Amino acid sequence: MNHREADWIPGYFDDPSARTIDFRNPTWRQGHFHPRRILIFSATHAGFFNHYKTLKKFAWGDGLFTNNDFLSVASVTHIDNKIIVRNRSLNSRKFERIIISTVVNLKQNIDGLPLVWRFEGFVFIRTMKVESGRVELDRCALLAAEIKTVNVIHPVFNANNCLIKKIQTENGLTRLQYCTVLQTTITKKLNASDCIFNGLIGKSLADKTLPGNGCIRYSSILPKQQSGDIQYFKVPKLRAVFYQDLFHLHLTGCGVLHPATPIEIANGAADGSEMGAFHHLHLVARQQAIIKKLIDFIPTGMQAVIIPDNSLNELPGEFTE
Repeated sequence: MNHREADWIPGYFDDPSARTIDFRNPTWRQGHFHPRRILIFSATHAGFFNHYKTLKKFAWGDGLFTNNDFLSVASVTHIDNKIIVRNRSLNSRKFERIIISTVVNLKQNIDGLPLVWRFEGFVFIRTMKVESGRVELDRCALLAAEIKTVNVIHPVFNANNCLIKKIQTENGLTRLQYCTVLQTTITKKLNASDCIFNGLIGKSLADKTLPGNGCIRYSSILPKQQSGDIQYFKVPKLRAVFYQDLFHLHLTGCGVLHPATPIEIANGAADGSEMGAFHHLHLVARQQAIIKKLIDFIPTGMQAVIIPDNSLNELPGEFTE
């Protein structure tokens, strides 16, 4: 480090500089420098990604389900024509991410029946492709889904608590709950609840801005989204603000709601909590609960404010990329 450079970042937890008193009401970015403020610097949640090198990575292929290293961290269950692949640490206090690092081409059928694939607790950093089967995801991150299955009765793509960059199911029904889609959603029919759509919704590759049939409830869409034939219920036209909106393995905070996100999204789900992929973690509700509980314990006139500080996630250089 240059000897003339400061070893702290202005506005972060280790900022020792003297400031003029700020009389503005405290928010995540203003009103901090005042003797009656209690500053709580909070490490931002990493979301599905982190900067550590020690990630469990596997290449998709025919031999994956017989790979002992993979089977030590994941289980594979066959039930009729359904295959369930589950991260063993999914519900444990120490969740370990499993990365599928190559394009995923899913098998089509068993004994002539359409095959259903279900994945729980995985990060797919390449495209998932399906010709005639169906896919179910739970608490996964996915770069892109390209599903050509023709079916508007049963969902060809069914996701819960997932972060997805883009979806393409031009011939089928897509069902989403508590999901965040960073870019376009192309689907013939869409049923979605408690989701964030930060990209346009379209019914075909030829018409990427006009939705087809379906229903969206308690979700956010872009201000310039056309209505189309889809039905809406409590759907604000607002863009969500994330700590990071680039889908990259080593960029933390992708899809995690930033405090600048409108309250209609941060508390816009059907149960009053946050929309999107991290609804199950209640990240916004946790911070709001801390502020409310502190009111009973701090002196009258004092105000607590939570300040996101990404530097608290940083480890020494030798452990980061």
